[in-house]
Amino acid sequence: MIEQVRKLICVLAAAFGMFSAIPVPDFLYLYQDENIDINNNKYILCAFPVIGLVIGISCQIWVLFCDWLSLSDILRGAGLCLLPLIITGGIHLDGYADTCDALASYASPERRREILKDPRRGAFAIIKLCAYFIALFALCTALYIENACILILIFIFSRCLSGIALLFFILSKNNGMAYDFKAQADQKSRKIILLEAVLTGLILCVFYKLTGLIILITALWNLKRADDIARRDFGGWSGDLAGWVLQKTRIIISAFSASNLFKYPAASRASRSDFSTGITPPPVSVAITISYCANLSDSFFNFSILYPIRAACSCTSHTTLYLYNSFSSQFKILAATARLP
Repeated sequence: MIEQVRKLICVLAAAFGMFSAIPVPDFLYLYQDENIDINNNKYILCAFPVIGLVIGISCQIWVLFCDWLSLSDILRGAGLCLLPLIITGGIHLDGYADTCDALASYASPERRREILKDPRRGAFAIIKLCAYFIALFALCTALYIENACILILIFIFSRCLSGIALLFFILSKNNGMAYDFKAQADQKSRKIILLEAVLTGLILCVFYKLTGLIILITALWNLKRADDIARRDFGGWSGDLAGWVLQKTRIIISAFSASNLFKYPAASRASRSDFSTGITPPPVSVAITISYCANLSDSFFNFSILYPIRAACSCTSHTTLYLYNSFSSQFKILAATARLP
């Protein structure tokens, strides 16, 4: 039992040391006389979702902290963008940038694999990173406080899919870190990462009903589409592509968590608009309808141009609500003044 606990601690330490910027003890010297292979990468990807759990809990604490101090949505959104970057050290964003740069080259698969290994950043990588953070910041700012718990599932599920891609799909080369993970993995480690993904998907469907099922289908469709791109344009998967699909999965689920489709009951709607009657005025209904359509398009088709459109529609609906309440209050004051003798 003690030996199993030691192995588990070693795997967690190796995973956090490889996929995060969190400092961990050097277990290589702590257990150098034990019969524990610290360099064995067999179960590291199984511990990969645990890092997502830590990131998700950190983001959840930040959301509650902002709500407790009544901080603005902009500060909350900025924190949700930066916290995962601080915890991971940007390792997955590096893969996202490299993959975007390689895809924008429209070169042969061999040339694209060379671009992935190039430490320099191209213009398209910078452009896509800027667009990604603008979209992510808009979605994190528009996040409903009632949907904040989905943050934990976002980071866990995205890492489950990334691990599945490396362990089950074809790799582009027979060397490198991704190849070591797959070569050393056994059937038990593959079953564990699958079980983690299934449990996370079940939690999504149980707690979020139909929307959770839509999220699950959309994320799996995105993984299938990414596998097609990896096979066609790169000859298979790599660590950079795993980081790319991880970031894409995050922003897809974030689009749902920031949308009215997710959880928007009548009581919440009335409290947001402060309508005594609970009836949404026509301009607000139009703005919210546009937001629904943008959310659906953003989630299913995953076009990058729709991210800022979705954010703009969400801002439009909130702005319309604010203006309606302001003008309504001013009208009531003028009407009361006009009735004075």
